[in-house]
Amino acid sequence: MSSLWAEPPSSSLYPEEQFFPEVDPSYAGPRVYAPRRPQQTVLYKLVQDNLETWLATRREACPDDDPIPAYVEKAFRHYLLCGIWGAGLVKCGCPHGCDHAVFVALSCKTRGLCPSCGAKHMAKTAMHLEASVLSPVGFRQWVIAFPKRIRYGLQHDPRRFRAVLRICMRAIEAHIRARCPGAPRDARVGAVLFAHQFGSSLNAHPHGHLLVRTLYSRSMPTAR
Repeated sequence: MSSLWAEPPSSSLYPEEQFFPEVDPSYAGPRVYAPRRPQQTVLYKLVQDNLETWLATRREACPDDDPIPAYVEKAFRHYLLCGIWGAGLVKCGCPHGCDHAVFVALSCKTRGLCPSCGAKHMAKTAMHLEASVLSPVGFRQWVIAFPKRIRYGLQHDPRRFRAVLRICMRAIEAHIRARCPGAPRDARVGAVLFAHQFGSSLNAHPHGHLLVRTLYSRSMPTAR
C-alpha cells in the first residue's frame, strides 16, 4: 500500500514541541503544545498496512456489487490523514501581536474510527446536552438490545432500525406511565437516544442507549 501521509518537514518552523507564552501575566512560564503522533499508534499502523488489501479482498469476493459503503472507505482514508502535518495545517498566531505562533495539523472529523475526533465529538455533544437540552432533573439510562436473529435486518436498513427504536420508546413510555398513576394525563417522557451499530468487540450489534427523563407535564418548563 502506498503511503497516504507525509512526515512533517524538518525545518525549525515545525519543532517537536512548540512553546507559546501564556496571556495571563501571573503564569510563571510558557505553555507547551505537543502535537499528536497518530502514525505511531497501533490503530494507525494497522489501517495503513491493511486498508488496500482489505478493500481489494472484499471487492473481489463480490464482483457484482460493491460491498463497502462509500462512507466507510472515506472514513478510513480521512483517518490516515488526521493529524498529519503533510496533509494540511494551520498557523495559530497570538492575538496580542507577539511573534509566537503554533502550527496545528488538520483533523479528519470522522465519527466512529478516529479516537481523537471521536472523543472531541463526544465531549462537544455532552457539553451541548448539559448546557442546552437536559433539565436539572433525574434521568435513567436504558439500553435497548435485540436478538441476534433480527440484528442483520436492523443493521442494513436504517429506516427499519429507526422505526423499531420508536416502537421501543413508546413501550418505555407506556411502562413508566403504568407505574406513575398520579401523573397528569398530558404527561410525557423525555429522552435522548443514541443509536449504535456495533458492540465492544466491533461485532454487528445494533442497539440504542437512552437517557430517559421522568414524566413531565406539557405546562412544565422542560429544556433550558
